Amino acid sequence: MVKIRQKFEAPRIDNIVDYLNDKLNQEKALQSIQPGQRVAIAVGSRGIDNIKEVVTTVVKKVQERKAVPFLIPAMGSHGGATAEGQEQILLDYELGQEHTGAPIHSSMECVQIGTVSDNIPVYFDLLASEADAIIVINRVKPHTNFKSDIESGILKMMTVGLGKQKGASVIHSHGIFGLKNLIPEMGKLVLEKMPIAFGVALVENAYDETAIIEILEPENLIEKEKNLLRKAKQLMPSLPVDDIDILLVEEMGKNISGTGMDPNIIGRIYVRGQEEPIRPDIKYIGVLDLTAESHGNACGIGYADLTTQALVDKINLDDTYMNLITAVFPNLAKIPITLPSEQELVNVALGFMEPLPIDEIRIVKVKNTLLLQEVEVSEAIWEEIKNDSRFELVNPSNTMYFDKHGCYQ
Repeated sequence: MVKIRQKFEAPRIDNIVDYLNDKLNQEKALQSIQPGQRVAIAVGSRGIDNIKEVVTTVVKKVQERKAVPFLIPAMGSHGGATAEGQEQILLDYELGQEHTGAPIHSSMECVQIGTVSDNIPVYFDLLASEADAIIVINRVKPHTNFKSDIESGILKMMTVGLGKQKGASVIHSHGIFGLKNLIPEMGKLVLEKMPIAFGVALVENAYDETAIIEILEPENLIEKEKNLLRKAKQLMPSLPVDDIDILLVEEMGKNISGTGMDPNIIGRIYVRGQEEPIRPDIKYIGVLDLTAESHGNACGIGYADLTTQALVDKINLDDTYMNLITAVFPNLAKIPITLPSEQELVNVALGFMEPLPIDEIRIVKVKNTLLLQEVEVSEAIWEEIKNDSRFELVNPSNTMYFDKHGCYQ
């Protein structure tokens, strides 16, 4: 295996706090916050670059307006669909009051604020609905399970995230139609009915770093988010090649992607009604571990063909099933062939490729589907790309090595 470095277009904001402060000072959105108002700041469950700095800065700006901020978990059914579980996710990101200056108010209670289409109910977090103003913070990026001009971002957090389990279930029960059509339609209703002050939209580059921050006011929120999604798609990373025999993923998890591994990277969606991508074409995927930040939620394990007993032992089936039953994505909960060690997983994957000579097998190994700057590739792939200026050699070829426990080194 050869370790290489990929080169991606990577604009980056270096001083997040100063940049966001300047942005908020320049925009009129913050002026809508009045002294004494209770301001709900909605934060999701994703591992977003600089989220602690962004949330803390927004809290301080609200406090400067003499208003009273508090954080609301906006994450649908995540955290086991419990108030305690959702609060814990925010605490794990160091978003507790001791870090941000604002308390967390977590509840799964919601209220119906109206209907859309054929009397489809729209639900909204009760505590957020009782606030005088609401600020929504989220990353804008391509969704893992559908393609449209509005995917993951502020509108999705306003509808699925702040809809809690009840609202998320309504949207997901309508399948891809719900994701593509109900999120924008329900989002418009939320903007009409709820006191949305503004959104703080973040876009990340291919290295998982903050590249863009925009303040989205209610009157231009939808169009601005569409534009940010186009930019986010341009900045997405990718695997070094499209034709891969074996992809080894060191870790999957909810802090990496809503589906554990990003389908935009691995080329597998497995959702009824959504066409499968043509590229990349990966014959077998082996995933080795589950991140601690996932709290046992292995949503997306069904994308893999092979996994390890160590990963399976970490799965919290209740949380995983709750997430995927709500999302109506049952295929993503299917546990693949489970091997006792990483070494045995690799041996089985190589066996799948027989009688192809081992020096012709096309293997890629990545940390996860977010961190794709440095990856390992087999000699067969390196020979193909070594003269391409987008790739730089980090370490020359070496044999796969496993320790006495069968762990890849």
